[in-house]
Amino acid sequence: MPWFVSFSLGQRSRIFTHMSVNNSADAEIDQLYEAWGKAFQRKDVPAILDLLTPDYVLWPAAAPAMSRDSLAPRLAATFSAYDVTPSFEREERLVSGDFAFERGWDTQRICPCPGGEVKTQRHRSFSCSIGELMEHGDLLGACHNQDRQPN
Repeated sequence: MPWFVSFSLGQRSRIFTHMSVNNSADAEIDQLYEAWGKAFQRKDVPAILDLLTPDYVLWPAAAPAMSRDSLAPRLAATFSAYDVTPSFEREERLVSGDFAFERGWDTQRICPCPGGEVKTQRHRSFSCSIGELMEHGDLLGACHNQDRQPN
């Protein structure tokens, strides 16, 4: 059964009728997640930001929304005190042409730099990329929502 998805972006409106959970774009998207993890290992804030679209928005639980630009100083501060290892546990991926949507769990393993107790944070995550964004190698697009799950 095909999926029917409709959304509006300004003057543009699109209807997708041929959604797929398996697509040739899967490998490319997985490579972007791998690049994301490597950038975190290097603590490379510019490389992380380069993987986000200009309109990226993060909605942390119980905090104001953060733009791509407002994320940079927070990443730098985090990396000065912690080693962070991210992973994404995908529950659903839908791809149709230039539209991709994912739902799953964003997990971070967090270790204080001088050593100490390792903590794991797990958040519900939704992300989508639309149009030329995927062609330019951007990992996450219009939305990224997090609902925290207790350890």
